[in-house]
Amino acid sequence: MNACARKSLKVIEPTLQDVFQISADDVLGGPIHRFHKDPDKVEAILKNPLALPHQVDFEFGDVILRSAINAILNETGQLEGYVMNWLDITESKNLKRNLIIKLAELKQSNQDLESFATIASHDLMAPVRKIINFAEILLENSSRYTESDQLLLDKILHAGKTMRLLTDDILEYSRLAGNSSVFERVNLNDVVTEVLATLSDQIMETGAKIQFAPLPVIEANKTQMVQLLQNLISNSLKYTRANIPPVVKILSSKEDDGFIKVCLKDNGMGIKDEYTDLVFQPFERLYPEIEGAGIGPCHL
Repeated sequence: MNACARKSLKVIEPTLQDVFQISADDVLGGPIHRFHKDPDKVEAILKNPLALPHQVDFEFGDVILRSAINAILNETGQLEGYVMNWLDITESKNLKRNLIIKLAELKQSNQDLESFATIASHDLMAPVRKIINFAEILLENSSRYTESDQLLLDKILHAGKTMRLLTDDILEYSRLAGNSSVFERVNLNDVVTEVLATLSDQIMETGAKIQFAPLPVIEANKTQMVQLLQNLISNSLKYTRANIPPVVKILSSKEDDGFIKVCLKDNGMGIKDEYTDLVFQPFERLYPEIEGAGIGPCHL
């Protein structure tokens, strides 16, 4: 080892003097591992330059510092000395800790939401099923009722079915929220094929044409992608112009930033610009005369 390769402190930044509450006169010339929590480990590292750089974090009250020891070599590769750097990482460490806490809270919140929705849906569905069943039984004997009575029973039956649909949608919404972190490679062509099979009756009834070019494989949550495209295509089949069969086109492109952009276009009723935010709020419906619960777009 070169005679100049020393293990003593030659220079110390003023900021570190404030953190450690020391003066330069007290530490200059002292051992380089003075502030390390494991001096023996530092000594072993200094004897083996190939182990460098060495990095470790320290907490001094509310301040978190990251130390790094690097070797200084001359032109011939001979060890000349060492440099020990300190970096204040307090803010980034605190942000990381807060992020971990928030993620844990979010996970718990999603689990609570799914649990609540499951219980609530089960408790709600029991009386709703009874309302629907009893209304249907009464309607089977419609000859006993006046036209006004039958109209009221029809309204009760329709309200019950709407409630059942709404309850199912709330439950599905909570399940999607709790499963959002599971990502995998998803072939969007397979997703579209699955959705079209699910909506086959609706497609036949409306005489719709669904057109899509070959779509890419992406990293995504498959359940959410199926729900996303199913809701979008279903809305395209539902919100149509009078006497015009729906045409739905699904396209994709790769953006400059590397992200995949998937577009769905249709020839339907459309959404006015002033309603683009409103339509994604739970239970909001732009066309009340068209059957629905108003929660489908919230999955998007």
